[in-house]
Formats: sequence, structure tokens, C-alpha cells
Amino acid sequence: MGGTTYNSEFKIDYVNIPFNMNWHFGKTKKWNLNFGIIQSFRTNNSMAQNILGATIKNTQTAINLGLGYRIKINNTIGILLDYQFLSGMNNVDKDEIYSIKNKGGNINLGTIIKI
Repeated sequence: MGGTTYNSEFKIDYVNIPFNMNWHFGKTKKWNLNFGIIQSFRTNNSMAQNILGATIKNTQTAINLGLGYRIKINNTIGILLDYQFLSGMNNVDKDEIYSIKNKGGNINLGTIIKI
């Protein structure tokens, strides 16, 4: 017989630094599929200590996959709408008592400037 599995949700805030590759597709190349690795750094301490007896590490590494669309405003400026999903690759429990891996998603709005 296997062990007991518990699923819980907690909010932990991170600053993410993505290292992505993009593949632009479609007739006008406005769509893009992006993927890569994200290095994350925890920014808050609330809920980060003593979650089910675990202490959460300050960093995590995750893989990500996203889909975006570029809206051209003129020859030098554009707007990018993007959805990113990430899945943590490492256990964020410092003591490794529990297996805690993060998952998440976000919607991004950005500006593209050709220089």
C-alpha cells in the first residue's frame, strides 16, 4: 500500500527571471510559442514558514510553456499578450520532509520596442 497524499494550496510570491526561446508562427508571425527555464526568488515571508511543518526555500527552478500574440502598432512599437504556465522542478521544502513543488500561470501584457 502507498502512502497518504495531501493536496493543498498556499500563496507564495516570487520574482521570476525567465530564460525563454520563442518560435513565431502563422502567416504574419504574430503568434509565438515560448518555452524555457525560470529561476524564481521568493519575495514574501507570509505562509513561507511552517506550512504543514515545512520551511520553504528562497529559490525555485521551474520549466515554463507559454503562448503569445503580438499586436503591431507601428514599425517600431508593438504590444504582446502572453499566457505562461510554469511547473516547479525542485522540492521547495528546505528540510525535504515533504515533496512540495509549485505550479502556476500568469497573463502578461508587454511592450515590444525595436531599436
